[in-house]
Amino acid sequence: MPIQNMDKETYTEYIQEIFDSQNNMLIVNDGVNMTNANKTFFQFFSEYANLEEFAQKHHCVCEFYEKIDGYVYDFDDKNWIEYVLENPHKVHKAKIKRGEKIYVFQIKISKLEKFKQFIISLTDITDTELYKEGLEESNKLLTEYKKAVDASAIVSKTDINGKITYVNRRFIDISGYSKEELIGKSHNIIRHPDMPKDLFDNLWNTIKSKEIWQGQMKNRKKDGSHYVVDAIIAPILDRNDNIVEFIAMRTDITDIVKAKDIAQQAEATKTAFLANMSHEIRTPLNAILGYTKILNSMDTLPSKAARYIHTIDSSTETLLSIVNDILDISKLESNSINLEKVDFNPIYTFEESAELFSAKAKEKHIDFKIDIDPKIPLCIKADLHKLKQIISNLISNAIKFTPQKGEVSFRLSLMEKNAQSLKLQVAVKDNGIGISQSEQEKILKPFTQANENINRSFGGTGLGLSISNKMLEFMGSSLNIESTKGEGSLFWFDIIVENCEDEYNLKQKFSNASLALFTKKAHREKETLRLQKYLQYVSELHTIDNVKDIISEAHNVLILFEDDIHLLDLNITESPIILITDQDSVIKSYEKKVYILPLDFNASQLYDTLSKAYNLNDNTKKIATKDLDLSLQGKVLLVEDHPVNRELFSAIIDQKGDIECTMATNGLEALQILDTKLFDIIFMDINMPVMDGTTAFKKLRESGIKTPVIALTANAIAGDKEKFLTLGFDDYLSKPIEDNAFNEILQRYLQSSKPEHPKFNVEKISKELHIQKDVYLKIVNSFFKMVFEDVEAIENAIQKNNLQKIYLGAHKIKGSAGNLRIDSVSSIAKEIEENALKEIVDFDYTTALERLRETIYLFKEDLK
Repeated sequence: MPIQNMDKETYTEYIQEIFDSQNNMLIVNDGVNMTNANKTFFQFFSEYANLEEFAQKHHCVCEFYEKIDGYVYDFDDKNWIEYVLENPHKVHKAKIKRGEKIYVFQIKISKLEKFKQFIISLTDITDTELYKEGLEESNKLLTEYKKAVDASAIVSKTDINGKITYVNRRFIDISGYSKEELIGKSHNIIRHPDMPKDLFDNLWNTIKSKEIWQGQMKNRKKDGSHYVVDAIIAPILDRNDNIVEFIAMRTDITDIVKAKDIAQQAEATKTAFLANMSHEIRTPLNAILGYTKILNSMDTLPSKAARYIHTIDSSTETLLSIVNDILDISKLESNSINLEKVDFNPIYTFEESAELFSAKAKEKHIDFKIDIDPKIPLCIKADLHKLKQIISNLISNAIKFTPQKGEVSFRLSLMEKNAQSLKLQVAVKDNGIGISQSEQEKILKPFTQANENINRSFGGTGLGLSISNKMLEFMGSSLNIESTKGEGSLFWFDIIVENCEDEYNLKQKFSNASLALFTKKAHREKETLRLQKYLQYVSELHTIDNVKDIISEAHNVLILFEDDIHLLDLNITESPIILITDQDSVIKSYEKKVYILPLDFNASQLYDTLSKAYNLNDNTKKIATKDLDLSLQGKVLLVEDHPVNRELFSAIIDQKGDIECTMATNGLEALQILDTKLFDIIFMDINMPVMDGTTAFKKLRESGIKTPVIALTANAIAGDKEKFLTLGFDDYLSKPIEDNAFNEILQRYLQSSKPEHPKFNVEKISKELHIQKDVYLKIVNSFFKMVFEDVEAIENAIQKNNLQKIYLGAHKIKGSAGNLRIDSVSSIAKEIEENALKEIVDFDYTTALERLRETIYLFKEDLK
């Protein structure tokens, strides 16, 4: 229906429908009160059905406006409708809270002049405002981030060709270039010529692959000086994942790099100082220790002179120990400690280490107990030297800090065991001065003792515990302390060690043992219990108090105390006798018939004595040191500038066999001697005038001389050994020369004048194995029938470079020959086996096999 044909009522309805169809809230106001509102208004204020209900409580929508600066609300000093109309170019907004949510509306007002009414439009812009607020907040955060980055980082942007498009203030300040000098230029403007080309090749390959590159680089300033940065360079991608530019953020680390360089120089200075100190101290110590050992070996010295020499020797060892402690700290601080695992017998070795402190304990009348678990296998693999050093430190401290007539105990226990490894626990306990909780935190730090009174009263460097703990950390353990001030201390640690390849225990060694203890003395209960404890893993110990039982029962070994020997006629038994006594007179009276065991015996002394009584070769002492074969022969060149050391070396070498020793005072003189004479081994001092040892070594190798050369130095600091071996030296010895290490070097490179092949004594070996001679011969003949087949198999494997079959063949021969006590054959087979197992390809397997074949023939000839 056309509007002009509508009646008034219809027209009013028509206008209202249009009014209600609007999505925004529409309100008609007369300037004070609302006179109309559309459907959207009542949808928002849903608690009111119509305008009449709304008007009963409110005269204006403005009553719902939040009073917030910058927004429209029911002002106290002006009419809000007039305010909006008076500011037509301003965007007017109001906030209305409904429940927990705040809505934002944009307000527009039109005035109907004729009807004196106002049309108010409230458009909901809540989502738009939230987005805008979020965007503003994000922009604000980005601005703050940019400020933070610009304050701390050197920032630049480049286009895809590396042309600079943006630099921040820090970039300008540190480079020395102005913004105008940088924008549009290649980033190579700050590239330092020292930087390698391949670094930038890698950088560009990385960022062009849309990945982030990070690294350090040296840049050049405008004035030519340099600075070092830690840089992160990243590509910036568009919505299509294409690179549009690159951004680089750098941190100035010039001072850090300088500090690192200074620290390295300081470390190098310290190392040089320690090397020089070590050399200067060890050189005279070498002479003192060497000559005191020679004098100690003389039988013709008066007793008083011998005591004086012993004191000099002991004092010098103490001084050397302090020097070594300082050098150990240097090695530990530079992480230059290497673990050197060897096979050894823990019962013998650690007991021997502990026994070294017995004399000191007796001086203070300290009850010193050594308790080693007999269940521990007789062969383990670990760093023997470091473990001995740690144990010695702990025991030495315990005795030092325990008063007269106190108690100290050393305990070695087996905690866990599997096929490959063992967990051992070492514990040293005392009832000495004790350590408070606060002091415990200090004593593991180097050069630190519990308090100053300790240092004044007991002396020491305060290095021992720190070194021990550091060494344990390298071995995957740590030192634990339990202590109470005035009551004593317990130091302990657990250590994982390896099982030896062929585990050998006491049960196997004494498999046929039958032991009896004859005693009538109840007061020997303490010693009897100790016997039972140490023998429980060897054999059952029968206690006998009747002489008739000795005759009627068959025992391999009879044990008795010196107190009971007068009760027994030793001729009534053919069994070996072990006599427990501390009387020298008894030893002299019965030495041909009786094996003597000290009254305060320890485990290793008991097992040694049992071995002698059974006439067993002791294969259990797998200790990493060897006695020197005094039949060594050869020619040795010593290159040493110090005259005292030359004289000492000559005196020591005279005791080592038929060895001819030639002297040179410097490297140049040594090269002149080597032009005309050949040697089996050269001992080369490093620090010498005219020509040092390293230069001389390089020149003799350049000349084609292949003689083994041993680096001889008093430096002995972190990395020395590795350094000289890397240079090509065949071996290394530090001064003062340690006797065992010297012996091993000589035996490694010199020949023995003894015939290599010992006679095959069938009688002796069959007796040692407790089997009849004819049975033993049958077994040996079977061995010789089969062994040459095994040799042929190894030879074929060598031709095919099959290390696995070489290993299996040698392993078989080693085991069979070892069981039959054909030790030379077993030893050569073991050498081949170990090299094949380690897959050492440059070992001369053919020559070793020829030695093995020749040795087998020699034994077979002996058998005839």
